[in-house]
Amino acid sequence: MELQAYKFFPVGTGEDFRDLLQAILAARPDAPKPTKFDHVVAAHPNAPKAFGSVATPDSFADEEVLQRQRFCLCQQSGPQAGCALRGDAEKLVHLTPTKAGKKAPDFLVDELPTRIAQRRSCST
Repeated sequence: MELQAYKFFPVGTGEDFRDLLQAILAARPDAPKPTKFDHVVAAHPNAPKAFGSVATPDSFADEEVLQRQRFCLCQQSGPQAGCALRGDAEKLVHLTPTKAGKKAPDFLVDELPTRIAQRRSCST
């Protein structure tokens, strides 16, 4: 399952998506230019548009996410229903580029354990 906040997908095929992910994983701030990521983005003109379609959230909890796979809900008898997932935040909170630039690279992931622990304590 893949969740994304892009308004549309940055590449057109599964192979291109694999290449994009590998380029992102290989990215290093001190890498000589142009990087593998630069080459992949240059070969896919929709990639910068897709990346630009979403701002940096202050938290994963404050971001809308779209689930692009569809599921079929099946019963032993009766009709089947198709569905897709969509995560709507209670509030959308996006950082300005200046504020986002001051955050640690993994600040969204780093916040998850604290947020999950707080949510668990609220429901008990």
